[in-house]
Amino acid sequence: MAKLKVKFHPLFWIFLVILLFSNNFISVFSYIFCVFLHELGHFIMASFLGYKLNKINFMPFGASLSGKENVFYKMKHEILVSIAGPITNLILLIISLALFWCFPVCYIFLEDFYFANLITLMFNLLPVYPLDGGRVINAIFKRKGNVKKAYKKTKMIGFIVCGFLFILFIVSAFYKINFTFGLTALFLIAGLFFEDTSCYYQANFSFINKTKKLNLGMETQVLCVSINTTLYNVLKKLNKFKYNLINIVNGNGKIIKSFTESEIAELFINNNLSEKLENLI
Repeated sequence: MAKLKVKFHPLFWIFLVILLFSNNFISVFSYIFCVFLHELGHFIMASFLGYKLNKINFMPFGASLSGKENVFYKMKHEILVSIAGPITNLILLIISLALFWCFPVCYIFLEDFYFANLITLMFNLLPVYPLDGGRVINAIFKRKGNVKKAYKKTKMIGFIVCGFLFILFIVSAFYKINFTFGLTALFLIAGLFFEDTSCYYQANFSFINKTKKLNLGMETQVLCVSINTTLYNVLKKLNKFKYNLINIVNGNGKIIKSFTESEIAELFINNNLSEKLENLI
């Protein structure tokens, strides 16, 4: 896989321009630093679980890290990677509050950083794809195995949330207009329509250094799966601490083809995860 790339979505620059027009450089710097730490949280958790990220594309309230072809071999891994960013912001909020309590003078220097973390945390928990809240919902929907339907359901929830925010913006116009609702809805809708699907996590199929493990002897996991199952379901069954052998079985219980771990990895890389094994052998 190519080296990690860092890119900035056009919406990110638009949001920064809006902040700069507020004539508060410290707020802008605090926001950029918070978003960076937020994405670092995602990256560290993904690396710990054995995944690689091809690109970080910074968005107004985080980064677009969820292309349609994400490879997570366990639902809980996708959820853990998704919430790692907000948890990072939560930890930073707690640290900031502790410093405020112990050293009140710190409030002057950390006020912008505190609120930048709070805003980043709150927005990324919204159930709008590709924000972290939306990715958690998408992971839960994918539990049934239909990736495309899960993606459509998640996006529908996102449009509903954006519509609700836009209604709040219209209602506020009759009292004290709140442009935050309108701008938020605008940015989120843009994210739904113009998501960068070239940015994704992919399982690191080497997982651990198995060459060294094999020199000492390594347990083998043998899987038997139906010819009608999907690559996604096979991926969820792999054990990164064992050497995997996969037997493809037809309706009569007869093994019609066997794959080694390296061979099945090639199938994951070159084919859609929703593809059935019967179309690949």
